[in-house]
Amino acid sequence: LRDLDISCNHLEELPAAIGRCIRLRKLKVNGNRLKTLPPELAKCKLLEEIVASENVMRFVYHSEVILDACLRGLKVPEANEVFTAHIF
Repeated sequence: LRDLDISCNHLEELPAAIGRCIRLRKLKVNGNRLKTLPPELAKCKLLEEIVASENVMRFVYHSEVILDACLRGLKVPEANEVFTAHIF
């Protein structure tokens, strides 16, 4: 599995098992109800892009862990900002 598009599914969280998708390169989770991204994404060492717009994220708690996953140009807002933009 290289590209996973689970947009617009009313998801409130991603399962920890997402970390087992070791060949994942692109993750699209826009249009859900996600509050944060799981730290297990750091296990996806080939992950290059996450599209997470249109969620209810206020914080990306594990952003420093996710940065270790070799994402290209990950942008994380300040902790007190509402997070509604693409993560690239």
